[in-house]
Amino acid sequence: DAEREIVKAGNETESRLVQIFEKALRIKPLGITDNLLKMGADSLSLFVAFNEVQKLAGKKFDIDQIMENHTIKDIAKHLDELS
Repeated sequence: DAEREIVKAGNETESRLVQIFEKALRIKPLGITDNLLKMGADSLSLFVAFNEVQKLAGKKFDIDQIMENHTIKDIAKHLDELS
């Protein structure tokens, strides 16, 4: 979408998540405020991303958090709260 504003990562967590979701969704560039579901995320791509997010978190991370938080910004905030 040519009208879409790409909001860049503002910290390390967001930056890592952008890399994870760009790879899983095969979409570049991906902004931290993009709705991942509207950008084409399906259950398989979310599961692939979830495995990488869990590694990034370094602890148990509930896949529901990805389903409930549709942007990288929101997922990053949740990850940072776990730390």
